[in-house]
Amino acid sequence: MLARRLAGPCYFIAFLFVVIPATDFISNVWPLQPGDFRWRFGMTGLLAGFLLTPLLGIMLAGLVAAITEDHRTLRLVSVVAAVGAVVLVILVALFALDVIQFRPEVPADRRGPFDFANVRSIVKHLLAAGSLGWLARSGLGVTAEARAGKGKAPRAVATQTLLKNS
Repeated sequence: MLARRLAGPCYFIAFLFVVIPATDFISNVWPLQPGDFRWRFGMTGLLAGFLLTPLLGIMLAGLVAAITEDHRTLRLVSVVAAVGAVVLVILVALFALDVIQFRPEVPADRRGPFDFANVRSIVKHLLAAGSLGWLARSGLGVTAEARAGKGKAPRAVATQTLLKNS
C-alpha cells in the first residue's frame, strides 16, 4: 500500500515539526528558572508563539497513523496529545496567576497592551489545548473501536460499497 510506504518519512517529518521548535524554545528560555515568576511569565508568553508548528507535527503523525490504520501509533499520538492538552491548561492557570502578580509592576500607560498580549497568549494556549484534546479524544475513540472489533470490514469491501452507492 502506497500510504504505508510514505508513513516512515511522514512520521520523521512530523517528529521534526515537534522537535525543532521545541529545541528552539528551550534554547530561548535556558537557563530554567521556574522559581522566578518573571521567567515563568516570559516563558509561557514565548511558548504561545511556538505552539502551532508542534501542533501540526502531532496532527500529521495522527493523520498518517489513521490513514495507514496504525492503531498503536495512533494511540501513542493520542496519549501525547492528551498529555499536551492537560499541560497547556495547567500552564494557562499558572500563567494567569503570574499575570496577576506581574501586572502591578507594569506602568499604567502600558497596561492596555500588556493585558491584550496576555489575553492573546491565553487564547493561543487554550486553542492549542482544545485542539490537542479533540485530537486525543478522536484518536483514542478510533483505537478503542478497533480494539472492540468494530469497523473491521476489509478496506476493499468498504471501498466497493462506497463505489456501488455512488
